[in-house]
This record gives sequence, C-alpha cells and structure tokens, in this order.
Amino acid sequence: MTISKEKLKSEIDAFFGSERELRDKWLNTPLPILVGERPLDYFSTEERRTRLHEVIGEMKFGETA
Repeated sequence: MTISKEKLKSEIDAFFGSERELRDKWLNTPLPILVGERPLDYFSTEERRTRLHEVIGEMKFGETA
C-alpha cells in the first residue's frame, strides 16, 4: 500500500481533530517508538511513511502512545 504525504497528513489531522497545538507538538517530539526521531521526520520516504502510518493505527486502537 502506498502512503502519500497527503494521506498521512490527513490521517494525522483526523486523529488529532481540532487539537492542532497537540498535533504540532506530537509531530515535533522525538518518540522512542520511532527510534528517537520526530514523526515529522517520517514523511521523507515511502518506507518511513508506512511505519508512521502503522504507529498512528496503533495509537487509534490504544496499543501505543
């Protein structure tokens, strides 16, 4: 499955809803699940977008934070 930058951004926006400040903080915070990198850094390649897409899915179902 191809995850475009636009699709990923849309999913993140949907997850955080109107909490834009929280979304922006999350995008710019290094996370252990992303090996200490920021979610924003994961927009750079298809492989990294796919991984971030998986993390968002886990967050939706309460499997990670």
